[in-house]
This record gives sequence, structure tokens and C-alpha cells, in this order.
Amino acid sequence: MNYKKMRYKAIFCDLDGTLLNSQHRMSKRTVETIKSIIEKGIKVYLSTGRHYLDAKKFYEILNMESFLISCNGAKIHNNMNEEIYSADIPAHIVEKIINLEVDNKIHKNIFSNEGWFVEEHFEKEANICIESGFKYEVIPSLKNFIGKDITKFFYVSDEIDKMILLYNKIKQKIGDEVQITQPSRYMELMVKGVSKGDAIKKILELEGIDIADSIAFGDGTNDIEMLSVVNKGFIMGNGHSILKNTLKENEIIDTNDNDGVAKKLEELYLI
Repeated sequence: MNYKKMRYKAIFCDLDGTLLNSQHRMSKRTVETIKSIIEKGIKVYLSTGRHYLDAKKFYEILNMESFLISCNGAKIHNNMNEEIYSADIPAHIVEKIINLEVDNKIHKNIFSNEGWFVEEHFEKEANICIESGFKYEVIPSLKNFIGKDITKFFYVSDEIDKMILLYNKIKQKIGDEVQITQPSRYMELMVKGVSKGDAIKKILELEGIDIADSIAFGDGTNDIEMLSVVNKGFIMGNGHSILKNTLKENEIIDTNDNDGVAKKLEELYLI
């Protein structure tokens, strides 16, 4: 298939490591390119692991009027800020997650409808959301969420070996009840069946767009399902090795710091 001569109707883009550069900002070229494509009547959607309240800032920068996928597909909002789909982790599974023994080198995080919650300050993560102004709240214990539904639970650590051990523990103890991303610096838990790929199917059905008319861009392990379900999935040059090894047939484009998405979109739509 000569995709260069096609004009796909739907484009799904991850944020961190994809549309956003290493400073977690969108370049002028990226913003202008996406706005130009939207003006041509092409549907562009954000599909991110970030919280809706966080991702919404970038949605507004791009003057979007489409659906927004957040929390790896656990939430979908329309252009009226209305939540049209939600798949939270039920309280009985939340309790199991919170009660798991976790190495103290691994930072624990919860996303709920109310925001982002942690047990201790984590400056490296706080800096990621400078552009949007979205901030976490430090609470005495995540056990405060026992008995409540939440949207996403995620872990952060630079010690990948410890993340892999935790991944295996979760798979063994509650693997049938949660959707878990492959461990990298991040590892994310949603309710079983939730993924960016599943959310994309829901949106395309609502829009009346064939999946053959869709493409996506991503860089992380939480993008595997998204890049697999669309017609053409593009992997960022800075993408995680797990992603590249899992989707070996997918085209690798330039990096996020070199405007990889903008360059490919210009090639597909503006040249």
C-alpha cells in the first residue's frame, strides 16, 4: 500500500515522547502543522495516559473539537467537555492494588476523577506537567482510596529491574482483573480491557470512520494497542525498545525533539 498517496481521515497522537518534546512542550512547528491539517477537515485526536484535566490544556492549544482519550483509554471526552465513556477500576480491585507490597524505590500514583494523588513529593514527575499546570496532591496514604473506584494506578521508577519484579507479582496476583502496560520507567494499571486501542475503536464507530482510514503516532509501551489497531502505526525514533521490538513491521520516524510527527504529517497531508 502506498500510504503516502492516501489522505487518512483520522489521526491519533500520543502526547509525552510523541507530540511533546523532551521539555514536555509542543513545538511551534508541531502546533502549526496539526492546526493546518484540522483546517483541511481531517480528524485529529489526542490519545494519552495523562489525566483528562492535564491533557485538556494541549487539546485547547491545538484548537481541537474532537474526542479526547485520556488515562490510556479509561476516559473519553467530547468537545463539550462531557465524559462520554468511563471505565474505572472498581473498589474491590483498588484495595488489592493498594495492599500490594511495593519496593520503596518505586513511586506510587493514583488518578481519580478528582485529580492526581501521591504519598510523597516527586519533583521529576511534577516537572512533566509544567506546561499544563496540572499538579499532584500529596496525601498521608493511598489507603485513603480503599473502598473507592479510581481511574488509573501507576508506578514510576528508574530501577527497571524492580519494576519488572512488580509487574510479575501483579500478573500473578491480579493479572486477570487489570490491564497492565509492559514495565519501563512507567507501569500503568487500568481495569481489564481498557487500552488506547479499545478507545480508538469506540471513537471511530461514533464518527463513522473505517479503521482503514486511521493512523496513529506513539512512543511508549502503553501505545502498543493503539499502534496495532489502526491501519498505519508510526513509532517515534525515541520510542521504547519494547515497542519497537513488539511492532517490528511499523515504520520508525524521526524523534519527538526533531518534530517527527510534524514532519510525517507534512509528508502525508501538506506536500
